[in-house]
Amino acid sequence: MAKRIVDITPPVKREIKRKEDVRPPRDFNFPKKILIAPFLIGLGVVAYFTLSKAEINIWPKAENIALEEKLIVSKAVKTPDFRKKILPGTLFEAEKTISGEFISSGKKLIEQKAEGIIRIYNNYKSNQVLVANTRLQAPLEKFIPSLTKGEMPLFKTVAKVTIPSKGYADVKVIADSSGEKYNIKLSKFSIPGLAGTAQYTQIYGESLQEFTGGEKKEISQVSKDDLDNAQNQLKEQGIAQNKIELSAKIPPQSEFLEDSFKTEILANIFSVKVGAEVDKFNYQIKMKSEVMTFNKEDMANFAKELILSKAVEDLINEASFKNNYSVFSFNSNSKDLTLSVNPEAQVYSDINEISLKEGLAGLSLMEAKLFLGNQPQIEKSQIKLWPFWQTKIPKNAEKIKLELRLE
Repeated sequence: MAKRIVDITPPVKREIKRKEDVRPPRDFNFPKKILIAPFLIGLGVVAYFTLSKAEINIWPKAENIALEEKLIVSKAVKTPDFRKKILPGTLFEAEKTISGEFISSGKKLIEQKAEGIIRIYNNYKSNQVLVANTRLQAPLEKFIPSLTKGEMPLFKTVAKVTIPSKGYADVKVIADSSGEKYNIKLSKFSIPGLAGTAQYTQIYGESLQEFTGGEKKEISQVSKDDLDNAQNQLKEQGIAQNKIELSAKIPPQSEFLEDSFKTEILANIFSVKVGAEVDKFNYQIKMKSEVMTFNKEDMANFAKELILSKAVEDLINEASFKNNYSVFSFNSNSKDLTLSVNPEAQVYSDINEISLKEGLAGLSLMEAKLFLGNQPQIEKSQIKLWPFWQTKIPKNAEKIKLELRLE
């Protein structure tokens, strides 16, 4: 059987989309806008009830008070008595024996005239009378070191003497001036008073031994100031040592004032007296130091009580509190210490935070400002609301934060 030949390819059947199957996309803009508005409103309501708050700074009316009062610190009491203005005190003591060597600062000039015996010969035909203070002159070269201006090579007789004719007499003489240079060796002497007479060459003297005793020098001497200064120096050293010892004994909660530190010298022992001619001397003292201490907290409480006695209903601004005190007097018998106390501080009226918050709750910003301005204990105030669009103080008092400003 012959094959069938197909000359024409049969058409492919195609799927044709119908017009009604093609649809435009839907528009959802309108429903979104409707949903956003309630969301924002809800968010604002949540913020109002959960996040809203008020921060209020308050400056209370304040007054500066400065006072002066006397306070007694006594070891006779055990507890503070603010009414009687007395605090308990503790007396600490320390004893020291301290010594040292000191240099004499006083000066004394020692002046001695040389003395000796001169044998005076008289070869003249008659006796010669020499009155007291008759001058005898030695050669200049005998004086070592050489004489200076104002010094004369003279010696004078001590007493009146008669020199027999053709004889001699031993006469005691003293140098005209002081100093070692008059301690001359053996020498011959002329008598200036006989110059120009026949006796001048006939009457003369000779020393039989070296002159001695002449000196002129400055030596050290103990003065009253030397003894006083030695005592003061040792006292200062002793005080410094006693302070170190006492400071180690005083507990940290206690305090003492420098002016309340008292020292008594129990004994003075020194090796010399005023006028002693020595270069150095020893000095020793025995001393006792004592100091009255008081509790720092007791002192602060007394000062605050003193201030509050002048402002009964007020509070103290602790940052402004100062208390200066100094020694007024010290009773050496009872050991009572009287202090001059000068406390000063800023005081302000107490503010009832609970009632203030209750009064502010729910008020508008303007109402809150008027409310705070009418409070007699408040000087000024500042209100901050959050979020920023808030116009009222939250009704919940827990959302109101009060800050007391004392600067």
